Amino acid sequence: MDPVTHIGSGLLGGSYLKDKKSDKSIYIISVIGALLPDIDNIIGLANNPQLYLIHHRGITHSFLGAILLSFILALLLKYIFFRKTDLKKIFLIFTFFSFVHIFLDLITSYGTQIALPFTNERYTLECTFIIDPIFTVTILIFFFISKKLTSKKMRLILFSFIFVYPLSNLALKEIYTSMLEAKYPDKKVYLTPSPFTPIYWKIILEDSSFYYVTTKKLFAETHNADFAVYKSLKNSSLSKLFTVDGFLKTYYWFLKYPIVKQISNNEYKISDLRFIINFKNLKREAPFSLFLITDKNSNIRYYYNFKK
Repeated sequence: MDPVTHIGSGLLGGSYLKDKKSDKSIYIISVIGALLPDIDNIIGLANNPQLYLIHHRGITHSFLGAILLSFILALLLKYIFFRKTDLKKIFLIFTFFSFVHIFLDLITSYGTQIALPFTNERYTLECTFIIDPIFTVTILIFFFISKKLTSKKMRLILFSFIFVYPLSNLALKEIYTSMLEAKYPDKKVYLTPSPFTPIYWKIILEDSSFYYVTTKKLFAETHNADFAVYKSLKNSSLSKLFTVDGFLKTYYWFLKYPIVKQISNNEYKISDLRFIINFKNLKREAPFSLFLITDKNSNIRYYYNFKK
């Protein structure tokens, strides 16, 4: 999710944790914990796309990594800024809100390596768009309301919205997916978030060679004419190139719905349907697109214009 939503989760959670004995530093500790896993964004300073793909939402976004990072930072900050606060309390708050952060990233389509270092599999629930104004604004409103509440139970109910909203989206997604699978039994069916999810969803159908994609209102009827068609990279002649080059191996590992478009005889554009919003009138290059140039023997000459 975006940083504002993470900050909101820390504030709302801090409001629940705060009692008569705690001071306002509880909010600071909660917000630090809510942002903590994103410390891996520092890898972007290296200006190395391969390192960024590998390490962003990597070890600091895993459960084990979040616990270790929380412990190290709790030790550090305890004796610099929070001397009056119990070390165990700081560590537990950091760990809890780091887990909330991981959950909020898990519900987006980007993918999060929650099981590192045991596996680098990217997990995602794909049920909430990465920037969701309804979700974020409601969290912030609930924070201001919770500050006025004396009932800890009521504050907990408000905090639970952070989990109830995306899990409700997930339930709707599963129902809609089942309906589409019954309608398109010859294709694999995927639903992924689009702007204004859960009202709108990106529908992706896959067969052996192509992806068919459209955006529809929840439970709306779908028609073949509505789908934009993209050639899949998975079974194309180019797919073998992504097994020999180091960066391309990493890039292919990162992709989930990989598509390829031939621009000229030896130039191709590779993208991921997760990051394409407007399918028929693309106004800007989709994030994580890559341009590939091959020679006459279909070997890699070079690739360019990759932007995260």
